Amino acid sequence: NNLSYNMLSTKNYFLLNNGEVIMNYDEFVSALHNMDDFTFYYHVHEKVNDFSEWIEKNYDPKLASRIRDVKSKEELINLLG
Repeated sequence: NNLSYNMLSTKNYFLLNNGEVIMNYDEFVSALHNMDDFTFYYHVHEKVNDFSEWIEKNYDPKLASRIRDVKSKEELINLLG
């Protein structure tokens, strides 16, 4: 996926539960590769996918719907390319 986005206003940043701030889509993809399982599964579990909600709100609703049901970090990395 070749999506590239400018930085958003700070109100649209994603704050991970480990304190890391993700400012844009490219940073999200990069952070995902280095994210520990505890952090990933805090934001993605059977009742919620915070990442798809953030992408839907700030970037691309179609991409968000494609990743909404993803349940593993590896699957999400593969979907995002």
